Amino acid sequence: METEAAVRIWQRTPSYKTPLRFTKFLSDGDSKAFTAVSEADVYDGAAIEKEDCTNHVAKRLGTGLRKLRTPLPRGKKLKDGTIQKLQTYYQIAVISNRADIRGMYCAIWASYFHSCSTNTAHSHKFCPEGATSWCKHKRAEALGEPAPDHTPTLTKAQGKAVLPIYRRLTDEKLLARCIRGKTQNAAESLNSKIWLLCPKTRFASRTSWKRPQR
Repeated sequence: METEAAVRIWQRTPSYKTPLRFTKFLSDGDSKAFTAVSEADVYDGAAIEKEDCTNHVAKRLGTGLRKLRTPLPRGKKLKDGTIQKLQTYYQIAVISNRADIRGMYCAIWASYFHSCSTNTAHSHKFCPEGATSWCKHKRAEALGEPAPDHTPTLTKAQGKAVLPIYRRLTDEKLLARCIRGKTQNAAESLNSKIWLLCPKTRFASRTSWKRPQR
């Protein structure tokens, strides 16, 4: 249904009183709607650029980390709080570096290496420099103070296990699709209102399903 709706929206644009073109398509990962709109070729060969919702991209990190629970030995499994923290760090890194792919890349890896850092093995090479840095180690370094104690968020085994996930989610093509730092919050909010009035799980009359569209 969403796929057909997207195609119809794009197909209508040339017939508006003031014709326009939607050149960007904001969606989650492998969107069938985006594929359908692209294949419809509404604009006679003019490409439509896909953008990824930053919320969904960050959730991919959380999903990947949760899947690691099975292979990791008992006592070394990632806790829910740790997963949520890393997912939040990832999303902040993306949103805080809109229009800067390299900035996103460095900020994401800063969150990873900072989370693996210990008192005896510092790993803050991607952390921002200066006295106002969020990194306590870099802040202390700039102020000429001793490095503070810190307990790593990820153990050595956990850090090694999650490394491939971070490599996948720092791919340049993926980050390029997050360049504007957009989310689908507005669309999902509208959808929730529509389904509240006309839920998919219950029969609805013609009058009922027309009402939410007004």
